[in-house]
Amino acid sequence: IGSTKYFKTTKNEFISNSNLLKNSKILKQDFRKTIEPAKKGDLIYIDPPYITKSNENTFDMYSANQFNWHAQEELSQILEYKNKEGMIIIA
Repeated sequence: IGSTKYFKTTKNEFISNSNLLKNSKILKQDFRKTIEPAKKGDLIYIDPPYITKSNENTFDMYSANQFNWHAQEELSQILEYKNKEGMIIIA
């Protein structure tokens, strides 16, 4: 939690969190390609752009291509399926 000016964590907390992620993979690619190989016990962290069905009140400034309502519904279905398989989902 913080901002670009004020990072609200201690050096020790930062190092501890860094160590937790040491064996993690952080990928920038289509969500379908990223989620597909996940298996039971894997942690999936999702932070997609937020879209409303009417496309009002959206938060999509991170997305080069519009993350539309259809993609949001598809993501939800994929995560529901993966959750039933035993993945840990954080959204």
